Order: sequence, then C-alpha cells, then structure tokens
Amino acid sequence: MMNPSATTSVNVNDLVSIEASPISMMPPSLINTMSRDDVLDLLAYFISGGDPKDPAFRKK
Repeated sequence: MMNPSATTSVNVNDLVSIEASPISMMPPSLINTMSRDDVLDLLAYFISGGDPKDPAFRKK
C-alpha cells in the first residue's frame, strides 16, 4: 500500500475474503497542499474511473 507501483501475487485459493480498506492511501491533509486545479483533476479522475476520455475531464 505504501508503494502503489508494487504488485504482490496471491493464490486465489488462499483468499478468505476481499474487503475494501477502511484507511485511505491518501495521507491526511494532503489535499490542503494541492492547488484548485489539482483537486479538480483528482475529482475528475474519481468521477471518470480513470478514463481520460470521460466528459469529467473536459475544460469548461
């Protein structure tokens, strides 16, 4: 989780459950250091599911 580009292989037969983490990977207060445009880009990313062709990325 601390290295987003790292991957870990897990045998599917070893899984007991799959759950969302209750802890965000975004450090607390990080948004306070972001510019308005950075926050809008982040929201567009979330809304679009990461699809750069989604209308959420259109400049207004």
